[in-house]
Amino acid sequence: MQIPPELQARQQWVVWRYEKDGKPATAETPGATKVPYSARTKRKASSKNPNDWASFEEAMSISGFSGVGYVFAEDDPYVGIDLDDCIEGDTVAPWA
Repeated sequence: MQIPPELQARQQWVVWRYEKDGKPATAETPGATKVPYSARTKRKASSKNPNDWASFEEAMSISGFSGVGYVFAEDDPYVGIDLDDCIEGDTVAPWA
């Protein structure tokens, strides 16, 4: 996992797992969504509540979840773009 040290140092991390969203699974949508959880409480987390966030180390140490996620905050010096389905094999799609 190649996460810049500057992001790892911030206390803006959650863990997540897939949960069914009630929509039928298709080629475009898996019928599930990534739901964020607090690494500290293991309860659902809010992207607007810093009390739900943890350090990178805390998030990485939790088992039973599918992954970790960085929470972008209003005062964050960083931005992110989520591009789904843009990698085929080892190639990034030209549009991405």
